[in-house]
Amino acid sequence: MADPFDIDASTAIYNLLRTGDFAADLRELVVGEADGVYEAGDLTPSVIASAESLRQNESPPAQAKALAVAVQDAGSSPMNMRTERTTVTVRVYDRLKGYRNIRAVRQELIRLLHGFVANVIADGGESQGVLNIEWIGRTGHRYDSAFAVEYEAVSFIVTIEHAELD
Repeated sequence: MADPFDIDASTAIYNLLRTGDFAADLRELVVGEADGVYEAGDLTPSVIASAESLRQNESPPAQAKALAVAVQDAGSSPMNMRTERTTVTVRVYDRLKGYRNIRAVRQELIRLLHGFVANVIADGGESQGVLNIEWIGRTGHRYDSAFAVEYEAVSFIVTIEHAELD
């Protein structure tokens, strides 16, 4: 049996946003669609520049799309022997388009993920537990001078109830 404590909430959300059928509308709001969803450490200034170039060169230009979405693991704490809570922060990035593209993605993120419940299945096919996602807050419109981008961070608490150990 796979280790039930190998569940990584940020990876689960990253995979849901990149591949989940229910997240297709969200991906349409991001340049590159699934390719515009990153894990936090993979987003660099050159990735943002490439997305901006792609947006400008689309025909017609994709002005109503945010440049990128990045998913970050923001820490975990155990609740008891079988339950843990992880904070996952999802940032939406854009440049020189005001807040409207970021707002549209933020609204869709909260609509998709708040209250989401799923059975977590390990690679071997065993049930590992239940994943429950709740929206806990957002930063509002911010500016990052290092990346020269506007962004908003949306935070979720992910509760994972692990399956009984054999």
